[in-house]
Amino acid sequence: QNTKGALKWYKKAAEQGKPEAMCNLAALYLYTSCSLNIVEGCKWMESYLNSNHPEREPEIVKKYLFDYGTYLFGAKTSANIQPQQELPKSMQNAKKGCQLLERAGEIFNSTDAIDMLGSKLYMTGQHPDIPRNLDKGMYWLLKGAQNGNGMNAFQLAM
Repeated sequence: QNTKGALKWYKKAAEQGKPEAMCNLAALYLYTSCSLNIVEGCKWMESYLNSNHPEREPEIVKKYLFDYGTYLFGAKTSANIQPQQELPKSMQNAKKGCQLLERAGEIFNSTDAIDMLGSKLYMTGQHPDIPRNLDKGMYWLLKGAQNGNGMNAFQLAM
């Protein structure tokens, strides 16, 4: 495949508001080594998530909500694609990231988002922009336990 050519044509279509092109452009920028660019990838991921196009694929929306949410916390791109990248500090936004993770957990029952919200964010308060909130933490741990996450069930018992 000609990635540079694909980028050119997907970008033209995405700029015209085509959600499928936004989705594919984000994937090319975030998940391929020849065009890795987390800033551009997140830009198009966000455009796709905000498009509300009725034909959006639920599994892709769930993945993008989780991935974009974690990138907003400062997570790096996949270790399988070098060099890894992270959003510049000026673009990181933990509160927005938390909102995206909550959408992934509530709407799509994302086990990764549920675990991150319960185990790593609300119960611990380890992120400076997300205060510890035991009620929210317990809510997400319970949701995870109800979905069969044994570690979340164990954490509830503690």
